[in-house]
Amino acid sequence: FNQLVRKKLGGPILSIDINRNNSKLIAGLTSGKVVVQVKKVQKTSEQPKEIRGTPFPGTYRYFMRGASTKGAFDDYKISMKKKRKLKEYDKSLKAFRYKKALTSALNTRSHHVVVGVLEELQQRSGLEAAIRGRDDSSLEPLLSFLLKFLFTPRYASLLVDVCTKVLDIYANHIGGSVLIDELFTKLQKKLQQELHTLKELTKLNGTIEMLLYNNAIGK
Repeated sequence: FNQLVRKKLGGPILSIDINRNNSKLIAGLTSGKVVVQVKKVQKTSEQPKEIRGTPFPGTYRYFMRGASTKGAFDDYKISMKKKRKLKEYDKSLKAFRYKKALTSALNTRSHHVVVGVLEELQQRSGLEAAIRGRDDSSLEPLLSFLLKFLFTPRYASLLVDVCTKVLDIYANHIGGSVLIDELFTKLQKKLQQELHTLKELTKLNGTIEMLLYNNAIGK
């Protein structure tokens, strides 16, 4: 190695640092003194523009570097996925406001959404909290939904549980509202129709079993 520069600082050195453009040298000595030496930096027009304008890390310009740069023809563009905005019923479920979550789901008039929220409430043991404490205007959409989809095969298991809870909670309220009484009456008639259908299907099933049994004996 060849020695290029020698500087006397007046004592043993504990620490030393140089600024970014090498114009200041700061040293801490064992005697407690701090030595600062400044070197004049001559600005020349020959210095490239991109070097003079290079942003330092941590600055706004450094953060925004390359924002206006246009990509090449063969560059691969990555699209940013937008964060899905939560629906009102999702927000209510997240905040454990089960009654409001069910009301928001019913307001969508989408049976897929309502069934999805009811399933989530069932898993959280929150069906009773979501059903209880409703007046005529907020109970009517739920009864109408049950009346329409109660006997849909893929929803039947869930909705029978919901219907049972509704009857348990509001049995003593029957007679207080003409609209609610009418919906309960329609629900009762539909249940009777389904029970009649089930009885007929049971008879038909017995007949088929007897025919198959007689056919097996004949062989």
